[in-house]
Amino acid sequence: MRTVHRERIAALNAPRRAPSLTPSLAVTPEPSPADLVSYLVGAYAFAALYAYGVLDGLVLTPRAPAP
Repeated sequence: MRTVHRERIAALNAPRRAPSLTPSLAVTPEPSPADLVSYLVGAYAFAALYAYGVLDGLVLTPRAPAP
């Protein structure tokens, strides 16, 4: 019984770490230049298709006939 009591006291007196609100992230390597190029190509393609869709809906669509 005494050993259990000592272990509990030791656990209560042990130094504690502050709780972390965010999980620790794994270390990732730096992106290569090829990754940057593929990101830029994808972003450019998305922007071009988005602009085309907006223009198609706003500018290139004919007006509805007046009643």
